[in-house]
Amino acid sequence: MLNLPISTIPGFVLFDSARPKNEFNSQAQKVDENGVPQWRCRCVVRLDDANSAEFVDVTIPSPVDPSTVVNPFTLVAFDGLRVMTGQGHNGATWVSLFADAMRPVGKKGE
Repeated sequence: MLNLPISTIPGFVLFDSARPKNEFNSQAQKVDENGVPQWRCRCVVRLDDANSAEFVDVTIPSPVDPSTVVNPFTLVAFDGLRVMTGQGHNGATWVSLFADAMRPVGKKGE
């Protein structure tokens, strides 16, 4: 598995929604090594030099549903953001974004 840190995003990220991240082929919610539930946060990313925006999912640990504390379309930043890749059960390569935390920010770059 490859695990690469991402130090900055040259643009902005807006929170959209969150849903539980489930175990593979299960309805059970995944937890991290400390037993904290994991959530998939759907975000809109717009890079400074882009002509359009993209939706991305970032997995974070949180004791509560992030959508109960962050409103949709709030500017957010991630602590410990990283991209991870690996090989799935069927041999296909997967790519996912993970972070240690998500937090609202007051304005771009804050």
